[in-house]
Amino acid sequence: MAFDATAAHAEALEHIYGRDIDPFAVQLTLLSTFLEQLKDNVRPGEGSTETRHRWLADKSIDTQNSLDPVTIHPKRFFDIEKTGDLTLAKSRRSSAQRALDPDLMIGNPPYGVKVVKGAHYDDVYDLNSRDSYGYFIANSIRRLPEGKRMIYIVSSSFLTIGSHTSLRSLILSTCKIVRIVKLHRATFPGIDIFPAIVELERCEDEKQRAANVYQFYDLWRLHPETQKPNLKAAYVAILDDLSAKKTWPFRDVVAKRYTVRQGALLRYSKHPIFEGLASLHDFMTDTVTATNAVDLKRADGSKTNVRFLTVRGRKVVKLKDISDIKTGLQSGGNGRFYRVASGVKGGATKGGYKEVPSTQIVTDADLASMTDEERAEGIEVNDPSHDRFFVPLDKAGASDIEGGLLSTFWRPVEFYVDWSKSAVSEMKGLKGARFQNSQYYFKRGISYSDTGLYSPTFRLGHGGVFDQKGSNIFCDVLDQKVLLGILSSTPIRYFAKAFINHSVVSQLDDLPIVLPDDAEAKAIASIVDEIITAQKALPAFDYRAKLADLDALIASLYNFTEGERDELSTWYRRHYPRLTGEGAEEA
Repeated sequence: MAFDATAAHAEALEHIYGRDIDPFAVQLTLLSTFLEQLKDNVRPGEGSTETRHRWLADKSIDTQNSLDPVTIHPKRFFDIEKTGDLTLAKSRRSSAQRALDPDLMIGNPPYGVKVVKGAHYDDVYDLNSRDSYGYFIANSIRRLPEGKRMIYIVSSSFLTIGSHTSLRSLILSTCKIVRIVKLHRATFPGIDIFPAIVELERCEDEKQRAANVYQFYDLWRLHPETQKPNLKAAYVAILDDLSAKKTWPFRDVVAKRYTVRQGALLRYSKHPIFEGLASLHDFMTDTVTATNAVDLKRADGSKTNVRFLTVRGRKVVKLKDISDIKTGLQSGGNGRFYRVASGVKGGATKGGYKEVPSTQIVTDADLASMTDEERAEGIEVNDPSHDRFFVPLDKAGASDIEGGLLSTFWRPVEFYVDWSKSAVSEMKGLKGARFQNSQYYFKRGISYSDTGLYSPTFRLGHGGVFDQKGSNIFCDVLDQKVLLGILSSTPIRYFAKAFINHSVVSQLDDLPIVLPDDAEAKAIASIVDEIITAQKALPAFDYRAKLADLDALIASLYNFTEGERDELSTWYRRHYPRLTGEGAEEA
């Protein structure tokens, strides 16, 4: 049958409905529709006998807030307002009525915009984040009839981040997840997000939802320009195999397809919609309802009772249950109080901090012997030229990404903070200063960076003060180097990024820690000792071979299968090609 342009355009304008809050955006859409009609030689007006031709597209595209509750229940909510159309304003209620019971909803909601609630918003939305794209997803779900679908392209953050738990709960209680396609962060020039195409189908049947197997495509390494042919090939592969029955044509280190039974997402109360192996997600199961508990001995000889899960015959606890995870100092004036060590490189130089005179740095011996008053109120300075009052500051460390090395295991002290009495007093008087968790200052913990593409990274703390961007973990039931080894391993990075929060912010509380026996703990500590000893002799020591040995130990500790070990390896190579010398993940 030959293509009938007039019929095609008429059918599109009859059955496709659009809406935007911005009149200018609506006009652009109308213009593009008009140009498409001209291209196909289709008359844009209707009724040759009318004195004034009415543009058909005007009937299909309205200027209105898509999130208004009236769009969900046009008969329930009283509304006499008009749409904001520049040509002909219409009743918002009749506009919403026309768009009821859609077969398919497609959209690209705004990112970075916070919703200002209007009348009746709380009657139809129950979300714990004001991110607008979350409201758009919730609005679409409320409007979809049974068996109908929505396809949105949005920030992928909502898939795992804690602030969107309510949204994920709504999705899992009302929809089948059909597929997620995670894209490169350069997909939208000038907007630094990892977008995802999300396809959902309305389904009221709980058993059908639980049995549903969704597809998750990890295409984040395929740059829209430099990898355009591969990206197009990936789209073709998805569209040619909507049931995901055929062999995926890409190597896992380039682009990966996961298939996951939707019911598996309910094991972990935060309900991440994850890209990963469901078998590894077993370790994320909540311990809140666990009936088993174990007494763990503290450093001071006392014991603490901790709930645990039994997974593959091993006791699994959550990091938050065996340690204190603390955010540190917010000085209110970093340039005034912070200094860097002589010769620092990389990220430590970005703040423009002055170098600290070596004669003003508190020695390790003096640091250990500081009084409680000095730790709380600062060091008395009688001779600023010769007294020592700068103490180590744990802050986000520099990494050698080009060299394939992260700031992990150990780093020399790169930052110092002025801990003189006058400086501490001044800080405490500043509006923006916060002495968060100051009772943990001057204790040796595990410092970590929680922000950035390569987060989380872990290293031994220096026993001074720690910054809000160099937070610390304090644990006295596992040897510090044993815990450092477990946290620095690839499996823990996988749990953190695949299951807990795959954005550039890391959340650590729910990391699953398998309790090692004495022999396993000794083997882990031995490798960590070797790495740290080598780093102290040469800070740029290439630890990757030792990390591979450590990963093998941790894989055995968690009883991973060979297939799961392969998954961890290919996942790491796909997400961090610059660290493995296989390309650039963020160009």
